[in-house]
Amino acid sequence: MKILTHPDPSLMVPVPRISISIPSVVIHHMMRVIDDTEALGLAANQIGYPYRVIIVQGKVMVNPIIISGVKPVVVVESCLSLPGEEFCIKRSNDIILSWQSLDMETTYEGGFTGAFARIAQHEIDHLDGILINDIHDAGLKP
Repeated sequence: MKILTHPDPSLMVPVPRISISIPSVVIHHMMRVIDDTEALGLAANQIGYPYRVIIVQGKVMVNPIIISGVKPVVVVESCLSLPGEEFCIKRSNDIILSWQSLDMETTYEGGFTGAFARIAQHEIDHLDGILINDIHDAGLKP
């Protein structure tokens, strides 16, 4: 699977909420890319799939929404779509997310902290057409 990299225009297009189930091949391809690259997370649109789905540390989330976030921290982030680059990003360290199951039958809500919370925000940004080079602040220090 090819990872789309900046400045591919499809990375800048928000992915709409979906109401159909995700083909299993999409999840399979996403997991393969994660395994091959040792990534901690991936958004489907990073490999060309127009589905609003992310995988964070092995957890598949469909139509993820950030309900709230607190305790901002500044962290250094990198991205498969911006190879070789790192940026200081301000993220909430504690978040509450809502998401759906793969079959679209169940909606979940849960609180996440630390790395998982920050990675989920990064991947949701991808679904919204936002890359870390769009939101970094050169004046921030970790």
